[in-house]
Amino acid sequence: MSSASVKNVVGKVTGLVRRRPVWVVLMVAGLGGGWMLLTPHHASSRRAAEEVLASVRTWPDDRGNILGAASRRVCKRVNSEIFVSGLGVMNNVDQPRMALPAPGYDAGVTGVYFGGGPSGIASGAFLQALIDAGVVRRVPVTIVTHTHAPSEEASAFVPLQDTMAGGMPAAPQQQFTESNDQMKADLFIGTGRSADWFLANSSLRTGLMGIAPAMTPRPVPVKDGTGKGVVPSGIVAPDGLCYPLEADHVLEYTDVRSIGYKKREITVAILMKPREMPHWVSDPRIFEALLDGPVLPEDVHVWTFQDAGDGWRLAGITDMREMAGKGHYIGD
Repeated sequence: MSSASVKNVVGKVTGLVRRRPVWVVLMVAGLGGGWMLLTPHHASSRRAAEEVLASVRTWPDDRGNILGAASRRVCKRVNSEIFVSGLGVMNNVDQPRMALPAPGYDAGVTGVYFGGGPSGIASGAFLQALIDAGVVRRVPVTIVTHTHAPSEEASAFVPLQDTMAGGMPAAPQQQFTESNDQMKADLFIGTGRSADWFLANSSLRTGLMGIAPAMTPRPVPVKDGTGKGVVPSGIVAPDGLCYPLEADHVLEYTDVRSIGYKKREITVAILMKPREMPHWVSDPRIFEALLDGPVLPEDVHVWTFQDAGDGWRLAGITDMREMAGKGHYIGD
């Protein structure tokens, strides 16, 4: 370009600055912002966000709770009122009450136990919804209650010395009586893959006021070949309903921040979707019995991750100010 042309361009730019200084400032700022989006720092932050997404996808979905650990499983605590409590208090020491083995409930049965009661006992709205969906069934059993009690003679015996006759009365020969009473009952048992959503984990009830572990029913023991009561090893009484989530994609992320020697930090917002969703979870009778709200079709989680050279790991605390002030949408 000739010196005359250069002078001409410079003159035009100078004139533009004089006539429209605000427009020029906005144009320069826009070019600067676009340049920053294309800088290696912004690209590395986006790449880090994708690395975090890949890390979340490797989290286990069969343990813990997504609200408190690196797990993709979400747990909703169940209301204790969902259980059917019509069998009274079970003796947990000598197991005097047991069920005779029956189809659907024996020593080898596997499933989820929601309680039971006398034959024909009402199930409640929550269990009725699961019964309608084929997840829970009413299992008829015969329950035998063994009673060990003082005999009538022993109850009437008063071991006081008769000072007039000069001797002690003889104690009755039969001190106790043994009896077995039978009762027709219904137990509510969940079986199959859908029943696996229900989890026995007492930690889900930690911190709940007024909810004692005793409010969760104990499974009825089953009479074994020796005449003793054995609780089926595959039966559990649930504390919550749990389902796995998948990390779908990153919605927003912050710049990577340096927080120490060779240590980086980034905050990301990730869209999570259920890996699978049984049809019955949308029944109002189901989610109204969950203490932590309904099962969500999708959810967004915001986490902070740190990398000290050994990969991105979940940090304990997330500061939302970084996301609010310096967040980038994945489409930017």
